[in-house]
Amino acid sequence: MGATLSVFGITGAFRWTALSGSQEFEALPGSGFGMTRAFGVSSNGRLIVGDGDDRTGNLHPVLWVPGGVLDLGIAGNYQSGRAKDMSDDGQSAVINFTSNTGLYPEAAGIWTSGTWPMLAHEFLALHGIGVPAGMWLTHCEAISADGRTFAGNARYRDATGRDVWTGWVATVPGAMVTVAFFGLFMGHRSRP
Repeated sequence: MGATLSVFGITGAFRWTALSGSQEFEALPGSGFGMTRAFGVSSNGRLIVGDGDDRTGNLHPVLWVPGGVLDLGIAGNYQSGRAKDMSDDGQSAVINFTSNTGLYPEAAGIWTSGTWPMLAHEFLALHGIGVPAGMWLTHCEAISADGRTFAGNARYRDATGRDVWTGWVATVPGAMVTVAFFGLFMGHRSRP
C-alpha cells in the first residue's frame, strides 16, 4: 500500500499484492481532484485507511472496503482529517484533524465502527480517561493491534508561557484504564 504522485502533484493510493499486482483505490464520490493516500491496513489486508479530498479540496479520513470507499467524517469544527493507522480487525482507526482557525488547529481523533469520529480527549473521557487540564492531544499516530491502545503527541503551555510538546499513550482495556505522558520537555517554542 502507498501513494503515487502525478506530474500535477496529485496523489493516488494503491495496494500491491503478488496475486493481483497494483490496484489504485477509488476517490471519494464528487472528489475535487481525485486525490487519495493510504496509511494503515487491517491484518487481513482487506480494509485500508487514509485520506481523500472532497469536492472543495479538503481532505477527509477514508476507509476503503471491498467494493468501495467510505468517508469517515470530520469531528468538531475541523475542516480536514487524515486516518493514520487502524487496528488489526479494522474496527478502529486513529485520525488527525486540522483547522485553519481556532486556538487548537490540530487535534487527535479516534474512530470506531460503532461511533462517528471523535476528538481523542472526548473518546477517552467516555472510557473514564481524563486528560490533564491545559493539555491538548494534537496527534494520534498509532493504534495497537487490538484497538485498545493509542499513541500520539500532545501540547501544553508551561508556567513561563512556552509551548511544550510531549508524547501520550492511553490504553482502554476493559475495566482497567492506563494513561502515560512522557517526554515532558521534548521541545518548546516561545510565544510570539
